[in-house]
Amino acid sequence: HEAGHTLVSLLLDIDIDKVSIIPYSSGTGGITKRDIDKTGDIKLKFKDDFITDIKILLAGKIAEELIYGSHTQGCSNDIERATSIVYNMVTAHAYDDNHIMNENTLICNGVAKYVSPEVIDKCNELLSVYNEATYKLLEDNTDKLLKLRDMLLDNKTLVSPTLGMLE
Repeated sequence: HEAGHTLVSLLLDIDIDKVSIIPYSSGTGGITKRDIDKTGDIKLKFKDDFITDIKILLAGKIAEELIYGSHTQGCSNDIERATSIVYNMVTAHAYDDNHIMNENTLICNGVAKYVSPEVIDKCNELLSVYNEATYKLLEDNTDKLLKLRDMLLDNKTLVSPTLGMLE
């Protein structure tokens, strides 16, 4: 799971400070990446940044499917978070054809609890596109994924992993 998150992050040129499979608090390990830009400021996100986040979240599930043929329930929070990001992209961040945020504004103000079928379809379409792209990325790099998995099983935590470590 964490190997998938880490590999996609590295392939998409995201710096990873640490990855661990050691459980902490109520979680089960994870990756630590910086949310600051090159100048040290808190990073404002562009559409591509959100898409990268979605791909990283989907990568754990996909990695488990590639390695084990199925995924565990450990992916459920990642799927929920990816869905939330894509929903906000479509309804709140004006990254879709709709530049007026009627639906999200109404929901946030408690005026409506209804999500239109069009919004659901658009979110599902985008998640499918990002899932396919992430699957291809991991499938093309299965050798690196397996090596990263083995390194994590042996060491439990990797500090500042790089693609060079997987050559």
